Amino acid sequence: MRTAGHIRNVRAWEKFPYKLIYYKDFDYSLFQNIDWKYKTKKGKISYNDLIIMADTETSKGINYPAVLDNYVVAWSIAFRAFGRNLVTLYGHSPSEFTEMLKKLRENLPGKDIYIYFHNLSYDWAFLRKFMIKSFGKPVSQLNTKSLFPLFIIFENGIMFKDSLSLFQRSLEKTAKDMNVEHQKAVGSWEYEKRRNQHGYTFTESEKKYIENDVVSGVECIDAMMQVLKKNISSIPYTSTGIVRGEARAAGGYKAHQHYAKTAPEHFEEQLRHEAVFHGGYTHANRYILGEVHEAKCKDICSSYPYAVMTMKAPMSAFFKIEHEVDIDYILKDNPNFAFVFRVKVFDLDLINLREPMPSLSLSKSTQTVNAICDNGRILRSDYAEFWTNELDFSLFVRQYKYSKIYISNVSAASKDYLPKWFTDFIYQRFISKTMLKGVDPIRYMIEKGMLNAGAYGMCAQKPLKEIIEEDYDTGEYKPKEGVNYEEEYQKHVKSPKSFLPYVWGIWCTSTAMLRLYELGDCIDYEHGGLWLYSDTDSVYSTLFDEDKIKAYNEKAVNAMKERGYDPVLWNGKEYNLGVAEDDGDYIEFKTWHSKCYAKRERETGELKITVAGVPKKGVKTLENDINNFKPGLIFDGETSGKLAHKHIIVPEIYTDAAGNEVGDSVDLTPCDYLVRSIHDVDFEVFNYEEVYITSYDQEE
Repeated sequence: MRTAGHIRNVRAWEKFPYKLIYYKDFDYSLFQNIDWKYKTKKGKISYNDLIIMADTETSKGINYPAVLDNYVVAWSIAFRAFGRNLVTLYGHSPSEFTEMLKKLRENLPGKDIYIYFHNLSYDWAFLRKFMIKSFGKPVSQLNTKSLFPLFIIFENGIMFKDSLSLFQRSLEKTAKDMNVEHQKAVGSWEYEKRRNQHGYTFTESEKKYIENDVVSGVECIDAMMQVLKKNISSIPYTSTGIVRGEARAAGGYKAHQHYAKTAPEHFEEQLRHEAVFHGGYTHANRYILGEVHEAKCKDICSSYPYAVMTMKAPMSAFFKIEHEVDIDYILKDNPNFAFVFRVKVFDLDLINLREPMPSLSLSKSTQTVNAICDNGRILRSDYAEFWTNELDFSLFVRQYKYSKIYISNVSAASKDYLPKWFTDFIYQRFISKTMLKGVDPIRYMIEKGMLNAGAYGMCAQKPLKEIIEEDYDTGEYKPKEGVNYEEEYQKHVKSPKSFLPYVWGIWCTSTAMLRLYELGDCIDYEHGGLWLYSDTDSVYSTLFDEDKIKAYNEKAVNAMKERGYDPVLWNGKEYNLGVAEDDGDYIEFKTWHSKCYAKRERETGELKITVAGVPKKGVKTLENDINNFKPGLIFDGETSGKLAHKHIIVPEIYTDAAGNEVGDSVDLTPCDYLVRSIHDVDFEVFNYEEVYITSYDQEE
């Protein structure tokens, strides 16, 4: 219920029409009329009911590149409350930014002030020394990995948050998807133009750019808050956090009880499970590298959600098998049990030497001797050792032969379908996503993210991640020392917020990979069909057997029905999870290794590329000729927009010859990408004493 005080707040701001204004010309006392609330019913910590987004623009110094003295030349910060944009302030230098924050802090009545940055890691690099100088070192900071803070909190209540982690897409795309009033003013800021913090006047076009960057941001956050029915203090940090909250509510306390009963007893056992986990399967057929083929792509609709809804996975705590175990014991004799175990194998080799998609990963092997690899997948090896489960192992025995094999450290758990509350939750996300497409862009974007994150992302999150800390004196990020991970793990298991077993994520990816190979079996090999390329939930081939595809899809539909889930009917069309759908018809397809291919659409004639780290517009380098896509080709950074990021740490803030305040920075420099083939380098032979875990594809 709105209070009388809240109504007065609205009226106070209604007298001030929205505008973009230089920060020194603004009356900060207006912020005293912002409503403030307590985070919890018990009170204690208050927050300002205000949506804020900030951004910086930077410039290279006059001595660049001899001196990488990049610095902030513009900043903007937008404020939104009461369903309207209040004001956007702007300035030039980092010290002006902290001066503005001091005035903001003095006039906002609540304790916590939340300020979003879209890609906080970039802005924080430029602002960190100035913030610490003005407000002291942060009292709390969570980093997803080195150089990537999720949030940063100062003692005075100012909190920086990363909206990129929340939206999982660029601000330009987020604003378009949400169809908010203000869109990013793309092209209005000339990035290579040299500017100074003093004596430079922004053009109207530049002002529009820095204004729209932050105004579109607060509008997107407000739109998401309205759909999620959250306030600025309760909105999750990440997209996965959104679905975790809703799923946790759906599961209730029983979900946590089940988790506590089935979680590994000790952290060491959890680490074994993590050794089994793998992501999606991406690979190129080594026998067709550099060849141009016609191709069709079949994509498995919502592969991970389908796996979660139809698979059987561990549903009890794992227990150790004390007796000797053979292959049949795992793959034939105990179909209602899940297994985690270690495999040691000698004289490993492919059964079919022309196998296009070898499954055994070098990077997931804990030991190898003289391993010969194809783009990260083992073709043969004198010795290999790896942790696995029964699903991945079934692929292994299908593809490889060996002289000796030893199975040890076996643990087992009863296997069954996942709880109905969870599969119902995933199914509802699929229904919502299907029915909201083209109807409600905001809810559709959220539901689409929740479907994928809910089915996989939540389960695949490690219970404990390495704690990365920032050294505020040196700017270095390093693992926290002295952490008792066993103790922290026990706290996690007991926490009522823990409710989804990590092993469900393992069995989800394993199930999805098996179904990818089943889709590969639908290629019409009898009439010359080739398996060209795989990418997690899609298969590129020269020819599919449509009768087999039909049977594959019928099997998927029936599996869903057996679980009690019918196809979704919407606007006269039937939608099914797990079916293989047409996802492209190409008159030309060419690949050199995983995440490195070009294709030309049959219908439009448009040539496209997928090259790891190279933006899509880099296709211009091919000059519309797929024959130019070959080893030695350089996707130049100027054309593709590929940038190298270099973090620059300076001993202390200094002023350059032009009077610019310079602190730490990130140097973004266009960089080239060299196309290579795995044939450019001999299949590598790794020595037992030197290599434990090695990734073949260095450029990725």
